[in-house]
Amino acid sequence: MTKEYKLPQPFVSIIIPVFNNHRGLERTLRAIEKQTYPCDSFEVIVIDNGSKYSPAKICGNYSVIFIEEHLHLNSPYSARNRGLEISKGEIVVLIDTTCAPDEEWLKNGVSAIESSADLVGGDVIFDVSIESSVGEIYDSLVNVRMKESIANRGVVLVSSNKCSTARF
Repeated sequence: MTKEYKLPQPFVSIIIPVFNNHRGLERTLRAIEKQTYPCDSFEVIVIDNGSKYSPAKICGNYSVIFIEEHLHLNSPYSARNRGLEISKGEIVVLIDTTCAPDEEWLKNGVSAIESSADLVGGDVIFDVSIESSVGEIYDSLVNVRMKESIANRGVVLVSSNKCSTARF
């Protein structure tokens, strides 16, 4: 009888900047908690970027690394950089608190990277409501065009439900 061995999954660092979006952070962390990718193969790093009320309490309910950015406030870029400084992943994933990925998100993204993609993006569907900020509404109408942005770079093609890779 032969035993089947699985290769270890790549370790992934998921970096989430947050600024005054506790509701969104909670939704994002709940969605990440439901991922089908093995939970021992990824870390979640949440970086607060000067929120009026610290999201530390929310983060305490999840298995995350929580840090606060004090130098370059109000910029998701500087918050992501702080996360990158401490990340341990072979693969780095950036996600915002306005996103709630489906359960296969991480598994499909890692699969696309392992198939030679340099950049992977998913289908972005906005959940706009009366409580949405002006920025969220604007992004939903104009700013976030993931499929077009990635396809124009020639790195990855995104279908409505799954990612497929394309070489340069």
